[in-house]
Amino acid sequence: MRLQSIDGATTFDLEIVRYQFPELENDEWDSNWLVISGSVVSAERSWNFVDPCLVTMEAHDLANWLAGLATGRPTKERIFFTEPNLSFEAVAADLQSAELRVYFSLESKPPNVEAEIDEFFELFKVARNDLSQAARDLCRSLRRFPVRAGARLWVPPCTEA
Repeated sequence: MRLQSIDGATTFDLEIVRYQFPELENDEWDSNWLVISGSVVSAERSWNFVDPCLVTMEAHDLANWLAGLATGRPTKERIFFTEPNLSFEAVAADLQSAELRVYFSLESKPPNVEAEIDEFFELFKVARNDLSQAARDLCRSLRRFPVRAGARLWVPPCTEA
């Protein structure tokens, strides 16, 4: 999944690498932890991280949130996850684009940045088409990493905007 600002100056690539515990298939929670690889490039800095910071259900929520933002109908202004490494906030929108903040904390924040848990963010103004593409890409990635164990019953399906 890629978020890229309209001017091309800021990008965030998020990739699902693997399950954190591939051998656990029947634990509703631990079976669903995903190791995420992130790469961020901005005018001021660039960095990478790899960390188990989302569960499959949260990745579905993120894809659906991005799809909603692409259509102008986000379900909520800000989306948080169990691990506070990442969160996303819609701050403005017009007919062609949406402006969002991606917050990076703990293992996902850039090295040498002193920041409290939710202080550090990168700002993205993203075309609605690109938000749709990001949602589709994340949904496609999730096909390789389906929700495992009993959690399947309460996860909304991924929306490909």
